[in-house]
Amino acid sequence: MINELIESIVAFCDYCRKNGLNIGIKETLDAFEVVKLDLFYEKEIFKWSLRTVFCNSKEEFDKFVGLFENYWLKSGKIIQKVVNQNKSVLEIKITNQILSILHNQDSVVEDSTEKESSASSVELLRKTDFTKISIIEEDRLIYIAEQLWKKMSLRITQRYRKSNRRKLIDIRKTIRYNISKGGTPINLQYKAKKKVKPKITIFLDVSGSMDRYSFFLLRFIFILHKFFQKITTFIFSTRLMNITNLLNKPKLSEVLLLLEDEANVWSSGTTMGDCFEEFNYEYGNRILSGRPVVIVFSDGLETGNVEHLYNQLSKIKSKAKKLIWVTPLLGMQDYQPITKGLTAILPLFDEFTSAHNVDSLLKLEKYLTDVL
Repeated sequence: MINELIESIVAFCDYCRKNGLNIGIKETLDAFEVVKLDLFYEKEIFKWSLRTVFCNSKEEFDKFVGLFENYWLKSGKIIQKVVNQNKSVLEIKITNQILSILHNQDSVVEDSTEKESSASSVELLRKTDFTKISIIEEDRLIYIAEQLWKKMSLRITQRYRKSNRRKLIDIRKTIRYNISKGGTPINLQYKAKKKVKPKITIFLDVSGSMDRYSFFLLRFIFILHKFFQKITTFIFSTRLMNITNLLNKPKLSEVLLLLEDEANVWSSGTTMGDCFEEFNYEYGNRILSGRPVVIVFSDGLETGNVEHLYNQLSKIKSKAKKLIWVTPLLGMQDYQPITKGLTAILPLFDEFTSAHNVDSLLKLEKYLTDVL
């Protein structure tokens, strides 16, 4: 039973590492310390003890709970209590296992190689075009991408908060506050700069030519909604749809379920001019007040009137703080924006960038922090 427990701990560490947690030799040794402290007697105590050892963020905490339940319960493994008379035997065997880990050079090299291999595979996935991701790799990519995009969004909002620190001394408030101290301005009072929360307006092309990309881009936009309060999102193809309220749902799966009823919006043609005209008429004055940053995710393949597209996008551009056009086609080798639609509206863009993989979307951080 003792040997089975030790083998299970080692196997569980390996299982967590293969499923995205950063588990190395140190974490494995700490897991053995948890066992030596008798913290495995109760399932919940054992679970939270290992979680403390293995995890460094809320995302990792949440992921660990599923891994623990799946390994120890669903796999039929039972945490068994070691009786007191076997405790000394347990400590000896764990000590031997620790020594084996520490002194087995091949084991250390293998672990290092595996970590390097894992890091390399993560880098490869980050740089792989969304259309070339296999079904097997998709779940892993989504997890990696979400962690990176969340960190990016958090950095942007943190920089925004830091940029609004108080700076100007309020003379009147300073005098009034220090009257009780003889009038000497010992404690300075400041004028608080009025915080104007940044506004972002997003248009996501969900036409047939964007089919494979739109799923990943929607995930990216969903995460942005969790970190920015003043953000509005529309999807479009042959007609426009405001999905801002849908993206405020707790889970993306709920959003996708509700969007199933709008099948005629997805995977059809693209008439951007008509969609932008609808936006200008129905939403323009309200949404574009305050000069938001406007981001358009589209390949720019227009099937409607190009002049009409230019006129409608010009109206949006005139009220926007910045117009950023993001296209997955820039990830293609030797790509040139020579389609009639893009050629016409290209002069309107403040930025023209790519959105074909995880790393390309992370570069949006630069453009957003420059203007927010």
